[in-house]
Amino acid sequence: MPPRAAPEIITPEIPDTIAPEAAATVRLTVRDIRVEGSTVYPAGAFDDLIRPLLGREITLADAFRLADAITARYRGDDYVLSRVVVPAQRVADGVLRLQVVEGFVSKVEVQGKASRVLRRYADALTTSRPLRGKVLERYLLLMNDLAGAGARAVLAPAPDVPGGSVVTIVATHKAVDAYAGMDNHGSRYIGPVQYYTGVATNDALGLGERIALNYAGAAPTSELQYVSGQVDVPLGGDGLLLTTSAGYSHSRPGFVLKPLDARADGTTLGARLGYPVLRSRAQTLRVGLAFHYLDSRTVINDAPALTPSSHDRIRALRLNAGYDVADRAGGQNLLVVEYSQGLSILGSLSETRPNPSRPRASNGFHKLTAELSRRQSLEAIGRGLGLYGVVKAQTSFGGSLFSSEQFGVGGAVIGTAYDPSEIIGDKGVAGRIELQYNTGLPAARLGAQFYGFYDVGTVSNEVVLPGETRSNSLSSAGGGLRFALLGRLSGYAEVATPLTRDIQARRLAGLDPRATRAFMGLTIRY
Repeated sequence: MPPRAAPEIITPEIPDTIAPEAAATVRLTVRDIRVEGSTVYPAGAFDDLIRPLLGREITLADAFRLADAITARYRGDDYVLSRVVVPAQRVADGVLRLQVVEGFVSKVEVQGKASRVLRRYADALTTSRPLRGKVLERYLLLMNDLAGAGARAVLAPAPDVPGGSVVTIVATHKAVDAYAGMDNHGSRYIGPVQYYTGVATNDALGLGERIALNYAGAAPTSELQYVSGQVDVPLGGDGLLLTTSAGYSHSRPGFVLKPLDARADGTTLGARLGYPVLRSRAQTLRVGLAFHYLDSRTVINDAPALTPSSHDRIRALRLNAGYDVADRAGGQNLLVVEYSQGLSILGSLSETRPNPSRPRASNGFHKLTAELSRRQSLEAIGRGLGLYGVVKAQTSFGGSLFSSEQFGVGGAVIGTAYDPSEIIGDKGVAGRIELQYNTGLPAARLGAQFYGFYDVGTVSNEVVLPGETRSNSLSSAGGGLRFALLGRLSGYAEVATPLTRDIQARRLAGLDPRATRAFMGLTIRY
């Protein structure tokens, strides 16, 4: 994930070596030039720069230009504090010496409130000798990734340590985060008004951890109640993160399911280890391994053991990776891939039971999901213009999946005009494209984005029940406004029209199933 804000790095000005005023008139003949003090380059690494000066008369100014050229090579290879100087010397036997000063962090100071984990990340800067810019950037970004943390770095020369620098980390800390919001993107079964709230503490235990509690519901409240908790704990000193979570949901859908006394309960547990293989402003690669535990039961007509009632117990390992990269064309790209493998452990149910959520679904299921998105600046065409596109896909490798593992299309992200998971299947692909115009009033801390969109998706099932079709598709189009105010309040208002498929719930209610719909949402954060 990208940082909440690009971290600030203030480095000292390291000017080119300054030649004496008379350097252009001081002449010397050199037969050899020795570059001393370099530990990162092999012998002969600078021969291409040195060779043209050997065996002929040069000026002292040429020697200083050579030092600057070698310094530039260090900087080009990301050694941001290293430089090459021409020391005072008597050139004997035609041998000229250049001295490399490979810069490093000799001391770290932290100002402001900082967790022990942030201090570990800061101390890691002293291990890079000589210091590379990507090391400084990585650890500063990891500091900013910590829950409730902010950090910027100021580097200054260490007065008593040759080549050394003192880095001062200016840290900020926010002890509590909270949010509350609502929208009308539910359905006639649950909602359509939904509301949600949450609170999190940051580093309350001194471990750099984040402890979050969340709640969501629908109006009327009997239709949905959901609570969850999550704990994120950094491990070690290089960005490894352990996440544990738990959740419980209870729903009693309304509308045409209400006379059937339908009710559903679900319990989830999870644990995940994640690690940032790459972490920079230009690109980030994160990998993770997670275990997922779900007990889900749906009861209809007070007959829990018979379909259409269902009972699933899912145990799965999930291996995932996310790659975020900015390119020279002004685009920001994000690719997320996850492979899931079901397991027959920890009380998973018999596959021959009469009431799985989908027929022939296997405890040992496996599936692959992927999501690719791109945000492209169109400033060359018009100020504030941008283009956003996203494609999601899933395959079950020919197997039938439990309903909670299926691929759904419909809802706020893709299939906006439709109810959540209007169509669902074992495999599918869906996409959305938006033309965006960004504007606002910076003085009032108001940002606004107008957008128009088109989305489309298709799904299919490996096993088809009576009355089902193997494949289904939908598409919709619309537009709206997103806004953010004072860094606290954000929201959206949009309209969307279904294009190729009826909205099932509206058809059952005797309403126009292709009517344009209006949606809105509002969130406030602390």
